[in-house]
Amino acid sequence: MEGANPEIDAAYASAIEWHKRDVETIERVVADGLRSPDRVVRNSFERITTGWTRLFVLTPTHDSRDRAVAAGLQDGYLAYIRTKYPQPATASYSRRYSSDDANVEFRQPFVANTEVPANKIRICAPSQWGAGVESPCSLEEALTHEAQHASDRLLGDPDPAPWNQFKTEYRAYFVAGFGSALDDTKPLLHVRGLRGFTARQKAIVEHILDNYPIVAQAWIENLTVPAPLQKGFRYAVRDFRGWVADLSINPLNSIRLSSFIIEIRGLKPHMTLQERKITDLMAKEVRDLDDADRVALHGAAIRRLMEQHLHPSVIRRILGPDH
Repeated sequence: MEGANPEIDAAYASAIEWHKRDVETIERVVADGLRSPDRVVRNSFERITTGWTRLFVLTPTHDSRDRAVAAGLQDGYLAYIRTKYPQPATASYSRRYSSDDANVEFRQPFVANTEVPANKIRICAPSQWGAGVESPCSLEEALTHEAQHASDRLLGDPDPAPWNQFKTEYRAYFVAGFGSALDDTKPLLHVRGLRGFTARQKAIVEHILDNYPIVAQAWIENLTVPAPLQKGFRYAVRDFRGWVADLSINPLNSIRLSSFIIEIRGLKPHMTLQERKITDLMAKEVRDLDDADRVALHGAAIRRLMEQHLHPSVIRRILGPDH
């Protein structure tokens, strides 16, 4: 009979309590994030509370590694209890492996990640961050980082994996405030023998090289980044500074910009003010943009998108007569 072993029962109860603390931790972090004075942080948590980006809280089960093995998984997979925010913490799961347990998920060890295009963020054991779990940033920063991945990948990226991964990770760390207290104006420092990095850029790049093997290998081999850059990987990394606002399609993690971007993507090329879909766009998505969103419309990535789908007269109407 399941539940008859006192030792298993105690471990099981401990895992359930741990998961409850994890969910409560996320509830507090989200509430605080919505009150943040930082617009990007507020936008990031608004993505979560409005359902634009789904957030799942994961906690290791009492038999995490053994359960993964019982499921036939290798390569360090673990089993986790799962709750989707803002639902109450999962109160039970099967004490032994079951192939149809909807409250358990199997994953390789992680801290936080984003699944695209499912638009899903996972965060592991948040109540333990800073207390035994290696975490290079706060939970607020981590969730803002992951929200940038969800915001920024709306268009996908045709570049090869190492360069694509470097770009999206650099943008996410930058937007989330990694190294924000460091100088980002004087490109005088070295990274692994190559000169030309600011202090903040150096901090972000070294963190990525230390934690993302595919990027580190591309750096070592100095792979050629394709056109339009057409340069060695190391030099493309060095020269990436200053591109964040231009190359992120949504540097504010704004749900209003996301809605605007999705609507624009569905339009035919160079549509005019006389067409019904443009009238609807102006009446809803454009109207809903706040002042900061409108500034972000001047970024190169989102401008290119508008130029593909909107007639210049529509762009001038959106951005103002001087553009």
